[in-house]
Amino acid sequence: GYALLLQPGSFVTLSSILNARGGAWEPLRHLAPVIQVTLYTFVAALHPSVPARNVKELIAVAKAKPKSITFVSSGVGSNFHLMGELFKLRAGVDLWHVPYKGSPPAIVDLIAGRAEVMFIHAIAINQYVKSGRLRALGVTGTKPNPVLPQAPPIAAILPGYELTGSEGLFAPLNPPRDLAMRLN
Repeated sequence: GYALLLQPGSFVTLSSILNARGGAWEPLRHLAPVIQVTLYTFVAALHPSVPARNVKELIAVAKAKPKSITFVSSGVGSNFHLMGELFKLRAGVDLWHVPYKGSPPAIVDLIAGRAEVMFIHAIAINQYVKSGRLRALGVTGTKPNPVLPQAPPIAAILPGYELTGSEGLFAPLNPPRDLAMRLN
């Protein structure tokens, strides 16, 4: 009889920070964290029309033509957007950010070549990498992702570039302690 919510960790950590003005939604004022379910890394995916086979070459292409490469995300302030912004800062490049209303339309435009780069879940693009429709340049963790083992850690080129995501289970605020412990 309890409603539970499975949600990315960014929902809790980023939403109240990025929307701090105007009575922003503060998840922890309404929800109780129960348990972290997963922890994962992301991948930098590239459309094959970009003449880069790895992160170092992407940086060189982006430096040669500032703002000529677009990176898409699932929306302003999303994990995917912030990964791109951190990449820009660490690499010293100027990519053009195009936010979408969710990942699916951004992935569609990436595959179609209307965008060049996206930071995304490896599982979301794995089939497109295998078919050659996208390239996996690197992962945001310190070790290769088992889904795309050919993509090395971006931190090998950009030291300190490490980002992970998580999913957590939440309950309505102040659940009975025995229920929270049992769920955990």
